[in-house]
Amino acid sequence: MNNRIFKPTRELIPFITEMIRNNKKVQLTVTGNSMFPLLTHLRDSVTVKGSDNYKKYDIILYVRNNGDLILHRIVKVKKGIYYLCGDNQTVIEYPIYKDQIIGKVVSVKRKDKDFDINNIIYCLYSFFWCLNVKIRKPALRIALKIWGVIKNEK
Repeated sequence: MNNRIFKPTRELIPFITEMIRNNKKVQLTVTGNSMFPLLTHLRDSVTVKGSDNYKKYDIILYVRNNGDLILHRIVKVKKGIYYLCGDNQTVIEYPIYKDQIIGKVVSVKRKDKDFDINNIIYCLYSFFWCLNVKIRKPALRIALKIWGVIKNEK
């Protein structure tokens, strides 16, 4: 039986923020598709912890001005402003300020297996995926076609 409890994220923001600011790690189930192909809706979960240092390629948990709790990747930092984009998106969101950031992802859990974000494969994925946000859609289409061919050959 699945013991997960799903609540609207806006209700959880104060609780999550307090936990992370008290040096606790928080595990959250991924909802939405903005971080696909790395993270899949309701399949994967992430562990988030607080930090004083956010840099390019980090996946951060932040609160948008409209109150939504979002998990996106930093693609650029300039003069204290963070530029973010979901891995499955092509529009860069900015300005995001440090006071909007709750924490950063330190590990990913998929099918009861934890993956450290310092893993070399993950680091390479992050680097290449962030090279040019504009080529993401065609690159994703090609990757999905290749994946479909591979799956059909098995």
